[in-house]
Parts: sequence; C-alpha cells; structure tokens
Amino acid sequence: MNRLLVIMVVLAVALGLVLFFTMERSDRTPSAGAPEAAGPSASNAPAPVSAPAPVAGAVQASKQGDVAAATTAVVTGETAVAPLPRPTVATEHPALQHFVDRASSARFGSDFTTQVPTVEDSADIAWVVYVLRDHTDLDAVRNEAANLLARSQVPGLEDHLLAVLDSPHEKARFQSYAVQHLGNVWEEFRANRTTETTARERAVAAGVAQALQSPHVQVRSEALLILARQRDPRAAQVIRAQLTATTTDYPQEILINCAQDAGLSDLIPDIRPLAYAENPVVRIAAINALAQWKDDASRPAFEEASRSTVPRLQRAGKLALSLLEQAN
Repeated sequence: MNRLLVIMVVLAVALGLVLFFTMERSDRTPSAGAPEAAGPSASNAPAPVSAPAPVAGAVQASKQGDVAAATTAVVTGETAVAPLPRPTVATEHPALQHFVDRASSARFGSDFTTQVPTVEDSADIAWVVYVLRDHTDLDAVRNEAANLLARSQVPGLEDHLLAVLDSPHEKARFQSYAVQHLGNVWEEFRANRTTETTARERAVAAGVAQALQSPHVQVRSEALLILARQRDPRAAQVIRAQLTATTTDYPQEILINCAQDAGLSDLIPDIRPLAYAENPVVRIAAINALAQWKDDASRPAFEEASRSTVPRLQRAGKLALSLLEQAN
C-alpha cells in the first residue's frame, strides 16, 4: 500500500513538471507573424531606409508595364531627364558603325566630316543622338556627335543639349561643350528668325542663363560668354556685379572679355588698372579689350606691355598700339 502511494506521488510530481515546462515554452514562442528579437550582432545595425517620396515632376508609373521606364528616369529638382533607349535598328553607314561602336579602336578620324558630312536616315540620326546623350561615352566622341547633328540641321538638337545641362550625371567639361553648342544654335535661330524659332530661341536663352547657376566655373564661364555675345541683359548684370568684387564666381579675364563682348564701354575706367595686373592672363585680356575700344588713355599701359620680355604680353601691347594708330 505504501509502495503504491509513493509511486502515485512520483507520477503526480513528474506530470506537474511536464505541464510547467510546456506552459513556460509556449509563453516564449512568438505567435505567427510576430517579429523575432534581433540577435546581439544586429543590435547596432541601422534601421532599413524607406524609399524616398516621389519628387514633383518625376515620371510616375500608372501601369505595371510602365514601372521599368519610370524607375530609370533621372530626377533633378522638378525636371525628369530620362536616359534615351538604345536604338534597335542598326546603322548601315560604315563610318557611323565605327563611330557608334564603343568597342571600336577608331571611333572617328580627322576625315570624319568628309566621310559623314550629314545624317538623314532616321536610324543614323537615332544613333548619333544616342551617342550625344550617353554621359558614359567619351567627351570627344559626344562633341563630334553634336557637331554632326548641327551640320545635319537635325530639329530639336537644342532639347538634347538642354537635357545634358539638366542631368546630374554629366561631367562639367561636356556641359561646357553643350553650352557652346547652344550658343551656336542660338546664333542660327537669330539669323533665321521665324515665329517658330522665336519660342525655341527663348528656351535656349533660358537654358544658357540657368547655366550661370552651375557649380562648375567652366560651365558658368561659357554661359556668361554666350549671353554677353548676345548682349543679353543678364550678362551685363553679372559682369557689373563681379568685375570689381573682392571675390568673384568667374575668372577675371572672362569678366573682362565678356564686358567687351557685351559692349559695356562704361566699364573702361574699371578695366584700365587691370592692364597692369600681375596675372599676365588678366593683363592681356584687359589690354585686348581696351584696344578694341580704342582707349587712348591706356596708351602708357600698351607701351609698357610692348617692351615686356614675355612674348605673349609683348605681342598684345604691340597689337594694341597698332589699333590705336589705325583709329587716329
């Protein structure tokens, strides 16, 4: 009887222990969908970054098929600059085949303008435009693409050049090339002005003016030169504010050249002292500008420069004196 009682007590205790551990384990097991605790190695890991909110003006995908196109758009401020798709129709022009082939060892040579004076076929134009817009390609090749499109008078060239200025992926060097090409387009529009080209001319002028805000000095300088040659009042405003400033956003020689191009002869008194500048580049720019204005009061500066042992400075001084003599 005693033996049976002992056995029953042992079984009761064992059953109680089993029930206790079962309940304890169930309390520590996460329910379905509950997050598991991070281990010690992940305790200092940063939280996942959520996707940024869409920027105003970005391409929005409204259909599943549009998602891929939308995600390849490059957004700058409120402008979406989408990369061009690679053309699917091959060019049949032998010289252009080398030109658009990045694996080619000879993309173009000195006789390229003879080999490909213009492009007219739609497939050829598409490939040349693609090269122009490909920011990963060589600057020299892309510059030649812009030249070819300009020779061919391809409509809408200015839109592609403006897209280059808007893209955050572009290098400063090629953006400065794009400004130069826009200057040439602007000249063409002015020389052959129509109702249609007037609106396009305004778009080019606005794009060049916007380039004055570029963080790259070479881009700003090219933009200021173009605006000055067009006698745009925005150039005069910058030149007057920057020419005699202690610190400037432009090289001083650029400001001098722009002042002369913009016809700002009232700035002659500010430029005269620069004809004695220690920097020979600035000094030569000042001498050239004053000589173009036939400023006889600068004759002593011209004479001093003509006696310089620096060949470039000496030539500038002699040329300036020659221009004064022609004026008299």
